[in-house]
Amino acid sequence: KGVTATFELATFDLTVTVGGSGTVTSNVGGINCGVACSDTYNAGADVILTATGAAGWVFSSWSDSWCSGSGSMCTVTMDADKSVTANFVQLVLTSVAVSGVPAELTVGGTAQLTASPKDQFGNAIAATVEWESLSPSVATVSATGLVTAVSAGTVQIKATATAGAVSVSSTTPSITVNAAAPATFTLTVTIAGSGLVVSDPGHPGISCDDGEQTDCAAPFDAGTTVTLTGTPTIPGGPSVSWTGCTVVNPDGTCSVTMNAAK
Repeated sequence: KGVTATFELATFDLTVTVGGSGTVTSNVGGINCGVACSDTYNAGADVILTATGAAGWVFSSWSDSWCSGSGSMCTVTMDADKSVTANFVQLVLTSVAVSGVPAELTVGGTAQLTASPKDQFGNAIAATVEWESLSPSVATVSATGLVTAVSAGTVQIKATATAGAVSVSSTTPSITVNAAAPATFTLTVTIAGSGLVVSDPGHPGISCDDGEQTDCAAPFDAGTTVTLTGTPTIPGGPSVSWTGCTVVNPDGTCSVTMNAAK
């Protein structure tokens, strides 16, 4: 008689459960689930599970002691029937940081602000951002975060980020807006003959004589009316005549309105 001995390899079931929103897949076998699933493996098999969060979710932990490894990958050695749970947490908007904020601006100047919404782990998260100037008479802000200085004063800019039903805001430190420096134009005096011409205002100003021909040009703020007084070098010498004045005054002085270089 003949005898046949048949040995069958033991098998065990691996069951995976998902907590939250995500999927778990296996490197061998047929595990690919978003809620719960299982497959059968030969005894001694090492099954590697990989957890991937759905959109807006992130893997957080494995709930069972069967796993070895770290992070979203878990290796299970099949020496018994086993169950593993993968936990996922939903990403939530928790803060918005604003960068590019200047300490000062000059009227007419601009600054581009950038908003960075963050989740509970400090990572970037998709969100819509709305901008608001808390002092629009001092500075305005566009829908893209471009700040334009309008008048002297201080202003704060508020950014509000929204993701789903969650909104968070951040307000910048105060930005000081300084008045713009007035435009200046140069007035140049040329002397024909012998004499001295001085300007009002002075300091600095014009103090030009025919001998040295220095200090014969000076800058003045736009819109300033400069009065020039001419004095002959020789007392009782010839009177002064002018060209290029805005107006020659009755007292013989010359007034020049500085709306261009003259």
